[in-house]
Amino acid sequence: MKKSREKQIVNISILGIITNLILAGIKIIIGITSGSIAITSDAVNNLTDSSSSLITIIGTKLAQKNPDKNHPFGFGRIEYLTSMIIGIIVLVTGFEIIISSVKGIFYPNAVDYNLLIVFLLFITVVVKTFLSIYIEKQGKKLNSGALVASGKESKNDAIISIVTIISAIIYMITK
Repeated sequence: MKKSREKQIVNISILGIITNLILAGIKIIIGITSGSIAITSDAVNNLTDSSSSLITIIGTKLAQKNPDKNHPFGFGRIEYLTSMIIGIIVLVTGFEIIISSVKGIFYPNAVDYNLLIVFLLFITVVVKTFLSIYIEKQGKKLNSGALVASGKESKNDAIISIVTIISAIIYMITK
């Protein structure tokens, strides 16, 4: 049973890594071509999500180690530490995005949004939303705090992306 749970968590985390790397690539291209700091920050956030999934894999693997002389109760609590590390990553990433956003207010640069960019961003939000729901649901099913945290963090990312889309639309309308 533990192997099955471990394998499921690892597979879900690998899906998260791959999806977030693809989303990051799309957003980096969009961010560079549009000159948008917000979209580029969103891409960096997706890269951070990939690292969270990698941390989940490592934590899950370590938690499955058998007890030894120095750890007679085993390593199961590593999953709690993994969840805490992901939480710290979320806080640091949020702080960094706030800093880059404030800098953008004081030192604005010209951006170039169009309907294709808005459409691609919308697709990334849809993908991220489905990914977040799936990961959180599986995390609850598998009793994995790290997956639940990762799923919730992905929901927050989708909300941030929606705000970016709204900002892009407002900018396109009002310049």
